[in-house]
Amino acid sequence: MFECAKLLKEVFGRDHIYHVTGDEFIAIVEGKPKEMMERYFVEFDEKVRKYNSEHITENMLSVAKGYAGYDPEERNTYRKMFVEAQINCNNNKIEQAAEPSYYDM
Repeated sequence: MFECAKLLKEVFGRDHIYHVTGDEFIAIVEGKPKEMMERYFVEFDEKVRKYNSEHITENMLSVAKGYAGYDPEERNTYRKMFVEAQINCNNNKIEQAAEPSYYDM
């Protein structure tokens, strides 16, 4: 969990990462277009892959991710954004479960 938080801070910036509960973190990044958020996630995935390749005999990081942006018509409160981000995170977790892991290779 500590290593994951460290990688999140490297990508999104220390001032944008918050520990919610248990092993859940959020990044609140205002004023960034969807394309920028997608680039952040690609960079984060690359950092996770690098970490895992360097620590293959230890506990490897597995991270489900999801995000949602502000939309004045559909997601006009933080709560609505969090709910959609959680749904997207759960969908990502399902997608990852279908992919082969390092242990399957």
